[in-house]
Amino acid sequence: MVRRDALALGLRAILVVLPGCSTLFDGGAYSAGGAAGAAGAAGAAGNASGGAGGSSGSGSGGGNVQLCAPASGTNVALDAKVSASSTFAGYSANRVNDGNRSTNLGGSSSWANDSQVMPQWLELDFGTERVITRVDVYTTAGWELQDYDLEVWDGAGFAPLAEVSGSTLACVTSEFSAKPTTKLRLVAWKGPNKQPNHLRVNEIEVYE
Repeated sequence: MVRRDALALGLRAILVVLPGCSTLFDGGAYSAGGAAGAAGAAGAAGNASGGAGGSSGSGSGGGNVQLCAPASGTNVALDAKVSASSTFAGYSANRVNDGNRSTNLGGSSSWANDSQVMPQWLELDFGTERVITRVDVYTTAGWELQDYDLEVWDGAGFAPLAEVSGSTLACVTSEFSAKPTTKLRLVAWKGPNKQPNHLRVNEIEVYE
């Protein structure tokens, strides 16, 4: 595992790390009003064609989408085999490359970790060598993944590719010189301040 203090790439920010939470808040846990309603509003923006939202805080395909800038090339993540260090009940690692860019809150759109021992990771195995130049990571609007590393398999282990720190964006693009690899790993360190030990990834796009 590559330590964050050993990396020098990507975006950086000074952060205050807050204590973790024991319960993962998702669409099924919300009721109308208060903070729950506010979180649901983020999940409901544009949900007229995307399923439930509003006070429930849920919603699926179609709903809230905050896109990265258009990319050229082929998204090779769509054909990758995905695995994860742990997965919260009702969520799935397979949802991070299903082609759904929804940034809604809830398991129908995303992966979230179960174990709260940091870091947690997602791995995409392409099955053959790909020469990648860009990775777009879609997370959950209002519950953004703040800190994560991208690593690539070099034949002997995972090597650092990019580092993102302090992000509050629902989609983050990392671009780099062409990198041949058969696997990409996202190593997640911190979720939103209100739930720093819960890490949500809605979609990963990898371009060559």
